[in-house]
Amino acid sequence: MFDEDIKKLLKHFYLISSKGWIKSINNSTGSIGLTFESELNKKADCTFFPDYYGIEIKCLGRYSRYPISLFTCAFDGPNYIEINRIVETYGYYDKDYNNKKVLYEKLSFNNICLVKNKFFFKLEMDEVEEKIFLCVYDFNSNLIERKSFVYLDTLYNHLMLKLNRLALIRASKRIINGSKCFRYYKITIYDIISFDKFKSLLLSGDIIVSLIARVSK
Repeated sequence: MFDEDIKKLLKHFYLISSKGWIKSINNSTGSIGLTFESELNKKADCTFFPDYYGIEIKCLGRYSRYPISLFTCAFDGPNYIEINRIVETYGYYDKDYNNKKVLYEKLSFNNICLVKNKFFFKLEMDEVEEKIFLCVYDFNSNLIERKSFVYLDTLYNHLMLKLNRLALIRASKRIINGSKCFRYYKITIYDIISFDKFKSLLLSGDIIVSLIARVSK
């Protein structure tokens, strides 16, 4: 049985779906989701909380093969704003702002990532210390450092708050009279199974981690 919040979302989805083709509110890469949220009379945001009455909404195109971004999480330590130290130590200069360092790498627990043709990054889950560490190696597989970390409790809290319930919405895209339009045709509701299941998907590489530090443009 669906609870009242899910029933509200389903009701709004069917109303939006019944409209057929809806003109996109802009031409950004995230316009498919922004347009749907606009139809919900919801303002765009980048908050830590779920989108709609405790339900996180993700929108995908009919033929999209891109991975779904789940949630963001900062390093817990060992330093305040630890990502700044990581970028200054291992980052590379932005192509447009040659005095600003950036870092954008996709990391996996079952693989290593070459960074700047100089270092290797790898994630490690330590169940004893209850942390996830970022491990950095040189080309000879010597460990340079293992100190940047996220508490497993932090990951758990983010997951249970942001993704306890997820609505995945599919839409078709078409250009009509020169404007990008969407038709929202399918909604699937997911409940999280367990944190252990989430951790197993991380360890297997089914869920990847994007390490991102960029210049706002």
